[in-house]
Amino acid sequence: MRDDAEASGWMIDQVRPEPCDQTVELSLAPGGRLLFLSDLHFTERGPLADFQARDALRELVESLGEHPGEVILALGGDVLDLLQLGGPRGEVIQRALAGADAIELGEALHRLGRRTDATIVYLAGNHDAALAWHGRGRAEVIRQLAVDHFGLRLRIRLEGPEGGEVRLVAEHGDAIDLYNRRTDPFDPLDSPAGDHIVTELVRRMDA
Repeated sequence: MRDDAEASGWMIDQVRPEPCDQTVELSLAPGGRLLFLSDLHFTERGPLADFQARDALRELVESLGEHPGEVILALGGDVLDLLQLGGPRGEVIQRALAGADAIELGEALHRLGRRTDATIVYLAGNHDAALAWHGRGRAEVIRQLAVDHFGLRLRIRLEGPEGGEVRLVAEHGDAIDLYNRRTDPFDPLDSPAGDHIVTELVRRMDA
């Protein structure tokens, strides 16, 4: 298994898995705003840095800060693309966070986080799946992106203006994808076919 992991560009971290929460439960009062934002695929500087909507992303986050009611921002997975970066998970998390896109987003999220009625949730996807079990790297993401809650899925209760409620479940969706779902999201050695497509094929094409 170690040889397979190294051949695909992953090195096995000698860390004890620290699982994140499976489910984050929140409620949103009438007049509030929920934004689900996913698949930014931040990497680092160089040929892998292909995110081209930095200004639009900053304006979107700033618009949340101007909303008159409560706001919840769900970063719905694959915000960081750890599969595109070869090396130990802890190292690639740091490299992705050091990229200009992640730094600018972090600054915008810290400004949003100054609001007492703003909540930022990070949900792990398949390209940043290591964050579900890599406690040290997850802590760095939480710190840089001003994250309040981290989990695999979000359950949110939306309150109606005249009573009643709607319950919503939000997640990245790889759990229902044949090629990307994991048997155990907290197992560092669980490597679905989709991971290998990225690490062994897509990464070489980008290079």
